[in-house]
Amino acid sequence: MSTVTWFEMSKDSKPEKSFPEKFKRWFRLERGNVPGNREIRLTDELRAELGRESPTSTRIKAIKELNELLTTRRLEENGNEKLWLLVQDLLALSSPTEHRHTTLQMLTTLTAAHDRLGHMRHVFFNYIVENYQQEEIKPMFDFFREVIADGKQLEYIEDLTGSFLLEWLPMILASPQASDALHLLVNL
Repeated sequence: MSTVTWFEMSKDSKPEKSFPEKFKRWFRLERGNVPGNREIRLTDELRAELGRESPTSTRIKAIKELNELLTTRRLEENGNEKLWLLVQDLLALSSPTEHRHTTLQMLTTLTAAHDRLGHMRHVFFNYIVENYQQEEIKPMFDFFREVIADGKQLEYIEDLTGSFLLEWLPMILASPQASDALHLLVNL
């Protein structure tokens, strides 16, 4: 039986976080949020971490942690708008691909959790229309699919969706998302 020292570990393996580290992370995200409440508040501290003034590494870490929370909880009322304003600069084509995809994943999780996007559906749709040709198909298509609730919710974009999808469809059908796109078309 041999023991593995820290320098023998591969770069890919990450040591398990200690309880105090996990607790600090949980407390930082939960501060200002009432325990047991199903709603996430964008506290001043969380907004500061997500804002442009924070280092990008801090922002991405906060986005990943928020993404985990959004799988089981909803964002406060008008939280979609606030969050969009805080992170939209990370979606610029000048940002690294990994940052764009992490941010897109969080926005995809956010839209999946909110059945009433309101006018943000149009804002998200406009982002997709402006950037779908420069971005990888899968993350953008997943986001699009959630924005329109798998073809079941077109409020604010009903007149725009059909022509846009006709334009984008040849690219999607040539990708691994072809079957998902056909399913979406049936729903629409």
